[in-house]
Amino acid sequence: MFVSREDLASDSSFVRWVHGMASREEAKKWDDWIKKSPHHKKIAREAQEVVMGMDFKSPSSGDKQVAWDELEERFERNEKRTEQHAHTDWWYKHGELIMKVAAVVLIFAATAVATFFVYSDYNPPVDEKISFETKSIETSFRQQKTLSLSDGSIIQLNANSSLTYAPGGEVVEVFLEGEAYFSIASRKSPYASPFSVRTNDGTVEVMGTKFVVNTDSYETRVALEEGAVTVHEKRGATKKIRPNELANFSQERNSIEIEPIENIEVFTSWTQSKLVLDSSPLSYLVKRLEDTYGVDVVVSDDSFYDRKLTGTIELRDLDYVIQALSEVVEGELFISDETVYLGKQMHSSNEE
Repeated sequence: MFVSREDLASDSSFVRWVHGMASREEAKKWDDWIKKSPHHKKIAREAQEVVMGMDFKSPSSGDKQVAWDELEERFERNEKRTEQHAHTDWWYKHGELIMKVAAVVLIFAATAVATFFVYSDYNPPVDEKISFETKSIETSFRQQKTLSLSDGSIIQLNANSSLTYAPGGEVVEVFLEGEAYFSIASRKSPYASPFSVRTNDGTVEVMGTKFVVNTDSYETRVALEEGAVTVHEKRGATKKIRPNELANFSQERNSIEIEPIENIEVFTSWTQSKLVLDSSPLSYLVKRLEDTYGVDVVVSDDSFYDRKLTGTIELRDLDYVIQALSEVVEGELFISDETVYLGKQMHSSNEE
């Protein structure tokens, strides 16, 4: 597949994997490829160094000094043990150079967005403090997870979603697919790095606030509960949003659309295991059902889409939700083969 580290380092899919930006399918592909042989693993390690050398964001000088000091202490310990055995002339000639190269590699490793050769499907329970050795957290349909970060920030991941972040140290950047609620602790210094949420469409930056980010194959939506958020669309547009505002943006267009939110609970209520509808369109309800429960929703009567729905539904098992929804939409709903049908016409034709 790849004969040299240069070939591998120039592959865009591999580079995305290095930085924790690969899709689930890509990540599994590279992990499986590496596991096939020691040769693959060797090439991948070498390509990792090439990629990090080409696209490396320098840490602060303090971080560099800490990394260097740690490395020197480690080599001093190793040197004491090594002196008990025979040394080669080659080591005496090149030992200092090796220490410097290794220090750079250590700094790269401490600041990289991805850890290599780890493919994790670990599913921690709700409210467990996540180990930073885990680089990707995923949820299945009908499942939520709450992540507690070292600075007191909380991230609640909704069903059918994934969150990727750099292992080691304070988490300041994550990559999201799906939906998550963020309660980010305020930065102690105005010069501190903002907390960033990256999606396929752009980046959301905050210094401490509460907000929801929702992504799909079409766009990213950011609903702000409190504080302030800066949205950077991938093609260059930038806007700040205020509490009770919704930002919509996509990599396909060079713009960010802002609209007011009448009731923020419409976007945050899922964190309390309920669904709040407040003059919400049927399309919103359909998407919630499909994203949360992994079902298809078929609406037989297009007039249903003209309705505005209001009510609160507890997010229990699907049968309970369907029963509650039938009261909200004032129409017939039923389930068949993981498909939710809405409307009398579809019901009667199905029975025939």
